[in-house]
Amino acid sequence: MPIIRKKLRESSAKREVLEVDRIKPGKFKNDISITDVKEIQQQVSTEQKGVIFEYEFKTDFALEEPQGKSLGNIKIIGEIFYVDANDVVDEILNGWKNDKKVKPEIMKKALDVAFKDAQIEALHQAEKVGLPSPVPLMRLKDSK
Repeated sequence: MPIIRKKLRESSAKREVLEVDRIKPGKFKNDISITDVKEIQQQVSTEQKGVIFEYEFKTDFALEEPQGKSLGNIKIIGEIFYVDANDVVDEILNGWKNDKKVKPEIMKKALDVAFKDAQIEALHQAEKVGLPSPVPLMRLKDSK
């Protein structure tokens, strides 16, 4: 799968101001999805065409206490530029147009690239506004 380019279009993070004495962090939830698939208007070559996979990544930091509240959220929107043989790209575009589906192996590769870029950006955004890391980070253990 030739991914020729990737681009972040939008990135934001928000930390809520909570007027409570005690908070208890809950679990954070990461979610990523392809929101649109569009043909690249400029022909790549006579034998190849391209598509843009638009994606949205969200993280929500739910709290156990107070219940129903959130510590904050992160939202990232980006694009993955993909090039392949004309018939493969036509199949991608028709599948998306008809029922919002793409072959699983192509979708997995696009989401892997999007997820990697989004996680790196989410880590940066979380640090800027004082949210916990949305990505598990390695920690050293004490030696005994």
